[in-house]
Amino acid sequence: MTDSYGLVILGSGTTAFAAARQAAANNIRVLMVEQSHLGGTCVNWGCVPSKTLIDKAELYFAARRGRDWGLNLHAGDPDAATLMQLKKTAVDTVRESHYQQELENNANIDVLRGHGRFISPHEIQVGAEIIPFEKILIAVGGAPRVIPLPGLDQTK
Repeated sequence: MTDSYGLVILGSGTTAFAAARQAAANNIRVLMVEQSHLGGTCVNWGCVPSKTLIDKAELYFAARRGRDWGLNLHAGDPDAATLMQLKKTAVDTVRESHYQQELENNANIDVLRGHGRFISPHEIQVGAEIIPFEKILIAVGGAPRVIPLPGLDQTK
């Protein structure tokens, strides 16, 4: 790891990787700080796993409806263990093909595992390491919340 970075990014989701790629393409040294899995919510817990399971549910539904279309198919019962393995494989494949390979092929992007906290306007601490930086992007994601609007509690 270098002594200083042009850009430190907290998080490693889609936004973080897009910013890291752009900065690296402009010859800026980038450090991504990630306390969990590379890829963020979409890859690990959101889009990829949910769409994988939705796809399998649609196949199951179509097989069960086959008799309505003149096909006498037996869909059987869903196999939860197989479905969870398919979901894990999809997540691992996307994480490997879109994130791990990018990092291995880009010398301008480093990743440090851990929780980053500011100790000055141009330094963060991750574990015992203090990392100086020029600019920072906070791309740790967010959580939805309901904004307290008058009358909102009256709606359906």
